[in-house]
Amino acid sequence: MIIFLVLGIAGFFAHAQADSLKALVFASIISGVFFTCFLIVFAIYWTGYLLKGHAT
Repeated sequence: MIIFLVLGIAGFFAHAQADSLKALVFASIISGVFFTCFLIVFAIYWTGYLLKGHAT
């Protein structure tokens, strides 16, 4: 989960450093994908955490 967050932030910084339009679009897509993966994994983790506390 942390890896996806770090890669998303790195993609965001690459987006800021992009010179051409293709690089800008590519960095936007990559950072969006990594942040989406982070949110999905975080939601799965949090759901499991809540269900673990509910099961006891």
